[in-house]
Amino acid sequence: MDKNQDKLLTAEEISDELGLTKVTVRRYMDYLESIGFIIRDIEYGAVGRPLYKYKKVSDAR
Repeated sequence: MDKNQDKLLTAEEISDELGLTKVTVRRYMDYLESIGFIIRDIEYGAVGRPLYKYKKVSDAR
């Protein structure tokens, strides 16, 4: 998150970078959002599930 502080990242992009499963990344991102470390943005497409994107809060450590 520090390397891409100004970019919204999907769970898939994060999981590819870290070598973790998307489910693990989503759970961890949910936790980080609950403590105010990141924000989550939802992108809705024409069909299918929404795409969640994550970004570090600018004033977080």
